[in-house]
Amino acid sequence: GSVAVLGSPVSDTVLQSIANLAAIALERARGQEAAARAEAARQSGELRAIVLDALAHEFKTPLTSLKAAASGLASLVLADAREREFVSIVAEETDRLQVLVTDAIQRLRIDSGRFTVHRERHNLAKLVTVSLAEVRAYLDGRAVVNHVPTDLMVDADGDLLRLALRQLLDNAAKYSPPTSAIDVSARGDASLTLVVRNSGSVIPEREHAHIFERFYRGANARLVPGTGIGLAIVQQIVLAHGGTVTV
Repeated sequence: GSVAVLGSPVSDTVLQSIANLAAIALERARGQEAAARAEAARQSGELRAIVLDALAHEFKTPLTSLKAAASGLASLVLADAREREFVSIVAEETDRLQVLVTDAIQRLRIDSGRFTVHRERHNLAKLVTVSLAEVRAYLDGRAVVNHVPTDLMVDADGDLLRLALRQLLDNAAKYSPPTSAIDVSARGDASLTLVVRNSGSVIPEREHAHIFERFYRGANARLVPGTGIGLAIVQQIVLAHGGTVTV
């Protein structure tokens, strides 16, 4: 910008002081505006999490009833193969809905920073097996090879780690051919490394620095349904455990 002084000429020192004061005022205004935006975003995130918490409880009651009814029907002796298939579909889709509701709540809590890591000792191979069972419906028949050694232990929040794994497995399925396999492996020495690998198209190197950003979607991802926050959630969970995530 420019500063105009009417009347008697002033020294360069005075002009510089005026410019500095103006710059400080502008910088302060920008800082206050940024702080206000950050606070609004935080409150908005908290509000979303609170609303979804309430919705989750509303959803869980009918879902529990559906699951109980499906289990009751499954225990009956059904002679008709189609009836058995329908009951099986109801049970599987109810499980899927329960996972989706739980994941939506957890993701919003993490996104708004409202989560705490509760570390416990876990067998990593068992955590991976449970995560695979939870996302089996999303894998569309893809084979998953679990190469995680059965003796590897990890000190982590089991629920959060399974959520991160579900996000990675869901991504691996979305961006790979239907007939391909997904490989999960791990190794442990001074630290523990867990790898989820698929055989989808190569992610351009220029996108590597951005794929863990919220709402970022790469050029190859825009034709696939998604929100762009799954990998950001994975990163937040990993960072909260003191780890790193890379592609």
